[in-house]
Amino acid sequence: MKERYKVLQNLNARVVGAALNYGAWLNADYLLFEWNKSAGKVGGSWAKWLKENVGISDSYARQLRELSTKFGDFEEKNHHFTIPFSELWKRRLKIQEMLHRVDTTVAFWK
Repeated sequence: MKERYKVLQNLNARVVGAALNYGAWLNADYLLFEWNKSAGKVGGSWAKWLKENVGISDSYARQLRELSTKFGDFEEKNHHFTIPFSELWKRRLKIQEMLHRVDTTVAFWK
């Protein structure tokens, strides 16, 4: 059971790392969408574009984008967060405060 738990922790870390990476891609796509919209190349809203072209809701994309923005600076170690995505979202403000509170903590995670 101990080894299986390690596998579960590893999977959670991979999911969080992948979610943070995907959030970064969404941030880049959002900027590109807004640029194309201002140039008159696309119409409608970001939420509608996401639903039609990606198949995810704007609220979920917003969560991914926000977490990526908050924790993207810790890219080197974000694959070590052994926390489910939903828990990371729920505790994001406390985690961010903790990570930015002490210089040694910030140095470790960067």
